[in-house]
This record gives sequence, structure tokens and C-alpha cells, in this order.
Amino acid sequence: MSESVPAKAPAPGREFQTFLSRLVKVILRPQAFWADLGTTMPPVKEVVFPHMVVLVGMQALAAFVGTLIGKGLGAAFGILITTFLTSFAGIWVFAFAAVTIATAKGGNATLERAIAFAAYSVAPILVVSVIGLIPVRYVTAIAPLLAMPFAFHVMGHGATTALGIHGERAPHAVAQLCGALVLVWTLMPMLLPAIAQAVFG
Repeated sequence: MSESVPAKAPAPGREFQTFLSRLVKVILRPQAFWADLGTTMPPVKEVVFPHMVVLVGMQALAAFVGTLIGKGLGAAFGILITTFLTSFAGIWVFAFAAVTIATAKGGNATLERAIAFAAYSVAPILVVSVIGLIPVRYVTAIAPLLAMPFAFHVMGHGATTALGIHGERAPHAVAQLCGALVLVWTLMPMLLPAIAQAVFG
């Protein structure tokens, strides 16, 4: 697979139009989405904003509102910050896991491609997490798990195109990527608060 050429940055004022177009396509037509991105991978800054910031922000805001209704302002602000940081950091951790797995399986992934792969693969999880608006206990935690199978579907289409994993190694690599995503998304909400507590007391 040839190395991708970075996509041209959207014209000023069109960033969100491009963001929405890609979001709809990766959810509804993941195979076509990855095929389009295969030769024009967006730069990291474009993946981070608006894609990651907007979707993670929506997830965090939904968790904030859901918590505010049931537990009050103090708890809601805590959930807002924790949700944003854990999901944002989780995407980066998963990207590092993806490039490691791809390299071990003979892929030609770069960290830039892995970040795009991770950010777009978790889009279904972040979108579904908006139901955290519902002030019912555990909804915020359960919602991402319900979207995991679709995230796996998106990853399955993207592993070859974005990470350069081909042949008989691809199915095994996809299985490892799915396992890595489950671990990262499950452990990050527990690890980040523990790290913060250890650092800041």
C-alpha cells in the first residue's frame, strides 16, 4: 500500500461541513469512508479539531446534563471534566495500541494514520453516548458498550486501508484491535481519576 498524501485543509468556514460529512459517512458507509481516506488522510490537527473535540465534548456535555438532573452541580462538573479527559486520552492511548498492533502484523501504519483510525473508529461510541442525557444510573457507562459492536464494524473496514494490514494477518489484527478498544474504553475511566488522585493528592 502506498503512503497516503495528507488531505488539503478545508477552506475557512468549511471545517464543520467537512466534519459532519465525514461523521455521517463513517457511521452509515464505513467501507466507502475508509476507501476515500485511504489516499488523503487528514492531518492530526484536523482530526483533533473539530472531530475529536466536538464529539468528546458532546459526550461530556450529555453526561454533565444527566448528572446535573440527578446529583447537582458539583457532581455534574466532576463528570464533565472526567468524561472529557478520559475519552480524549482514551483515543490517543488506543491510537498507540493500534500502531503497535499494526507494526507487529506487518502493517505500514504511522502514528498520524493510527490517530485518524482511532478517532474515526470510536465515532459511533461517542455519538451513542449522547444518551447520557438521560438521568438514569449507569446509562453513561452502558451506552458506549452498546455501540462497541458497530465500532468494531468500522474498525474492520479501516484496518487494511488506514493501518496497512493485509492478507491472513488482517483478521487476527482486527480481533486484537477490538480487544484493545474494549480494554482502553473500560479502564481509562478508572485509571485517570486514580492517576490524578496520586499526582494531586
